[in-house]
Amino acid sequence: MRLNEGQIKNLAKILKEKDLKKYISNFTDPKLHPPVAKNFKEYYEVINFFFATTVLNFKFWTIDKTGCYKPVYEVINGKKLKGSEILYAKAKKIFETSAEKFSLNFLLKITDDDCKFLKENLLPQDLEDKDKELRINLLKKYAKSFKHCQPLDILNAVNQSIDRLKEFRTYLKTIAGYREDPLGKKIELLALILSCRPEKFLKIDINDYGWRPLTDYHWIRFALRTGMIIVDKKIAEILKTRKLINKKNHDQIRFLAYEANRSIKNYCGKNIVELDQYIWHFMRQNCDEEPRCHDCLFAKKCAKKVELYQPLYRTIFY
Repeated sequence: MRLNEGQIKNLAKILKEKDLKKYISNFTDPKLHPPVAKNFKEYYEVINFFFATTVLNFKFWTIDKTGCYKPVYEVINGKKLKGSEILYAKAKKIFETSAEKFSLNFLLKITDDDCKFLKENLLPQDLEDKDKELRINLLKKYAKSFKHCQPLDILNAVNQSIDRLKEFRTYLKTIAGYREDPLGKKIELLALILSCRPEKFLKIDINDYGWRPLTDYHWIRFALRTGMIIVDKKIAEILKTRKLINKKNHDQIRFLAYEANRSIKNYCGKNIVELDQYIWHFMRQNCDEEPRCHDCLFAKKCAKKVELYQPLYRTIFY
């Protein structure tokens, strides 16, 4: 497996000409996120909401009876939602009446009844029971990871530091649910959310040179299908069947996608945040289970390896 530098340059040229800033979310969608905080209590609650929910933002898929990938969907308020949208839509409903359920105080004293409530009301219905149990246990570990501080205290300390991204990562690397991923996807995602929200919980500019790629399924699929990553026939066959892959191959493909992300950023001159937000939306809407090559921005340069899918591996990283 290797990177195709020439293909990375081809795609970078296309992205260089496109305005990506309009795709950056401020994470205030009323169907998915809390409203802008107007006082200290709300400020505290919104921070807890995003710290806790981002811990749960991973692996929204199951394996069907044939052993193949099956995406998770759910209809909420008459609209069919997928993956993380389900989590945030449900979390927002809970937040409206019980914001304290995202606080450390609640999670540290969580009861069996509380766990049952969260499984039924916070997590996607179609997730396997073991995945629901995994998330509840992770929330417990997350809460216990904080030593004599709250999420708000971390942000206050980070905002007074010189290298805020580096300091934020240092703190989050001590917290369960964030510390496990060597590529730090959820740490970077939480930093992005807290920086882009109108409250500016984290005072970090999106143009800061220190941002790292948020390497998730969408970026990996983008890199594979466009030909930025070249895989051998054996690996390609596993990706085509959408069956589980081993850790070694998963890690190698994901790291190559991470490097492809960094390279394309350097060539196109865009920042990591706008690139991440654009590719996330683009791949979800245009190149997921059923690719729409006919109206694709990258059609002329894409390798069109649409039969390839992201490597499926059970992880809490993304």
